[in-house]
Amino acid sequence: SVPLKVRLHRVTSGARAKIEAAGGTVEIIPQ
Repeated sequence: SVPLKVRLHRVTSGARAKIEAAGGTVEIIPQ
């Protein structure tokens, strides 16, 4: 499976935890 990589300007800690629990990574990008 393709690793889940999410790029967001802003993410809540809960959403980030769900993505990471699913094996993804969260990258915060500046506005």
